[in-house]
Amino acid sequence: TVTEGRPEVVEVHVVGEGDEASLLALCAAAEASVEAHPIGRAIRRYVQQHHFPTRPVRRAQLHPGRGISALTPDGETFLVGNRTLLLEHGVSVALGDAEATRAEERGYTSLFVGLGGRVRAVLALRDDVRVGSRAAMQRFFDQRQLVVLVSGDHRATVEAVAKHLDVGLVKAELAPEERGDEVQRLGTANGLVAAVGCLGDDEALLHAADVPVVLGAAGSPQAERGVALTSDDLRDAAGALWIAQAARFEAVRGVTLAVVVGAPMLVGAALGWIGPAVAAIVAASLDAFVLPAGARLLRRIEMRVPNR
Repeated sequence: TVTEGRPEVVEVHVVGEGDEASLLALCAAAEASVEAHPIGRAIRRYVQQHHFPTRPVRRAQLHPGRGISALTPDGETFLVGNRTLLLEHGVSVALGDAEATRAEERGYTSLFVGLGGRVRAVLALRDDVRVGSRAAMQRFFDQRQLVVLVSGDHRATVEAVAKHLDVGLVKAELAPEERGDEVQRLGTANGLVAAVGCLGDDEALLHAADVPVVLGAAGSPQAERGVALTSDDLRDAAGALWIAQAARFEAVRGVTLAVVVGAPMLVGAALGWIGPAVAAIVAASLDAFVLPAGARLLRRIEMRVPNR
């Protein structure tokens, strides 16, 4: 959500005597065997750019939030994913952990490649921060919102991105289904929660929020509950939340004004203390103040048209 969503493979660290071309070809084949994912597309682009030969895999299985497992033509178990995936399959990540940590401290996403029960390579992928993300964070801060960055990446990666955005709270290394539970915990501790995300990995998070803001999903039947935006710009999400808060404030102010002023006027008119002309003038004045509230809101928000 805060990054472009188009990662690129920037580093490949082979562990031991592994062959980069062979390992990356297996990675690309495994990624191509399951549903499309930005990381999978990044690996396939890297393989195509370096003209590595293709290698088939079989029985590829996606592990959401962790990675992919498959079998090579020789029957060996092949893994590409995070630490959790390899450890679940009994593969130690110690030999590649130092390289992965260095990449994560720079804000990169690290992927481990396991083959035959051993870690064979570490991939570092860079996903640039989306244009406007920092400005959006400032808008959230201006609204006195508590901002929490929720991600499935390693904590070091998420903290590096959060530091760039001036966000102080992070919840990292969460599988897609765990993010909804985290939103519920935040709601229990802090009250109403608004979640900004995209359809896909963020669906559990959005479903658990009191106010889901879905980027790039206007018209989608899955985005009926909450706020659906045509653009994927975080600044629009911040603007939408500001409009919602401001509209609520204007509505409360209008009702309060009508009760505080209108009730005494009604009583006064009924008892004959206030003439009909005065009551009509006061009622018209209230309408003149309340009705232009929408125009006042529009004047105070930057209205932008998506460029795609």
